[in-house]
Amino acid sequence: MKNIIFIILALSVIGIFVFSLVDSQKIAKVSHKEALEKHRIATDEYFKTNQDSPFENKEKFNGLKYFGGDSLYSVVADVQFVQKSEQTKFVMTDSSAGEVKKVGVAQFKLAGKTFSLSFYKENDHYFIPFKDLTNGNETYGAGRYLNVSLDKLKENKMEIDFNYAYNPYCAYNHTFVCPIPPKENNLQLSILVGEKEYE
Repeated sequence: MKNIIFIILALSVIGIFVFSLVDSQKIAKVSHKEALEKHRIATDEYFKTNQDSPFENKEKFNGLKYFGGDSLYSVVADVQFVQKSEQTKFVMTDSSAGEVKKVGVAQFKLAGKTFSLSFYKENDHYFIPFKDLTNGNETYGAGRYLNVSLDKLKENKMEIDFNYAYNPYCAYNHTFVCPIPPKENNLQLSILVGEKEYE
């Protein structure tokens, strides 16, 4: 059984590699699509060639499926930190329990409404597991994840880009055990960007 820390760390390698190629201070709307495309190409390459890929038969891997990119799903959230960093228990896909440190709650507006997501600290990034109304239809039923680099949180503001929402490893391989997003991170809207369900 793979533990929660290994899964999240392995998935974050992709994001860290891609974001290191792009100066976030120089990204304009016209280049948002280009940065996203680079990220997707790097992700496919990682899954097809890396020994830690969740795909057992890499030769048959033909790439992940995505919604089209939309910069409207890149938001700036107001952050409220928890009074004391505490271990939060997650229910895993095998009904066991996992733990990560909850840092705070990010509140943002999307589609004219206000939403909030709890976020968690995992070494060099923040981890945001979430569910939305696409789960079980266009996207993986158990939810999707976001990794947000530490430098995206400044002065109680956090940049969150749902275009980079990705599936947990258990969406591709049943031998992996992954955290299920907590109920407080169930968004009552459809996030029509990011990764789709893998078939």
